[in-house]
Amino acid sequence: MRQIAKALAAISVSASLSTPVLAADFETLGEALENEEIISVEELEEGGELIISRVPASAEVERNLMVKAMLDARSLEQQAALKSPDPLTEVEVYVDRVINLGKKIWKVIADNAPVVNVKYDYANAIPEGLKSSSRLSGFSDLNYDTWRIRSKNGFGVEVINVVYSVVHQHGGTYNGVGKYLESVSVVPQNVDVSWGFNVSFEVRQVSTTNVGTSEAPVASMVLETLYHSKTVFRDRQMRQVFHIRGDRAEVLTVE
Repeated sequence: MRQIAKALAAISVSASLSTPVLAADFETLGEALENEEIISVEELEEGGELIISRVPASAEVERNLMVKAMLDARSLEQQAALKSPDPLTEVEVYVDRVINLGKKIWKVIADNAPVVNVKYDYANAIPEGLKSSSRLSGFSDLNYDTWRIRSKNGFGVEVINVVYSVVHQHGGTYNGVGKYLESVSVVPQNVDVSWGFNVSFEVRQVSTTNVGTSEAPVASMVLETLYHSKTVFRDRQMRQVFHIRGDRAEVLTVE
């Protein structure tokens, strides 16, 4: 709990509508945003643009360490709470059946404010029969895929600026078998919303499967997010689907 308290103490949740989630690293985040890769630009009917971009990960070291501290703290708590298995009552583990013991739905942004609850808001993809991922080994460090959603009005003024990261650990094995996933989450990094706009963002669905073989299982996860912005005149939603595998660091987007 001390690790979580330290991590959460560094999170700044401003009372204003402009809310940098990890304020200490906001300058570093700004540098990364200057090198963003524009993925799509949508012309809005009411005028203006909706811009989706990918942010390079090289400038995120400090922020990544902060998020990792929270995830590591949650993992340590899980392991501490797990009792040693009793060989007489232990259930059978099916390495080729991949399940998610974490959440399937959670909020990332609510009413223009980030929701930071990484201790509970995560998903995983591990063998059926296990009670936690503590019996898996060989997980990678946290991998990060950072995205930015911006909206401009008809005068070219930016009215919405949302930055978030899809994080995960891959490569976990059970007794040397399989490639599984842990600590899959969507972490808000910055939320900046002008007056008159309301933004929410959530993980809407998580599904898991085995894309390997029975002998060499590979966990696969499809994670769907829903971005929702509204004003008194307009209501807009945007869906993103991410594909994450247990045998790779890369996060793919599904069209």
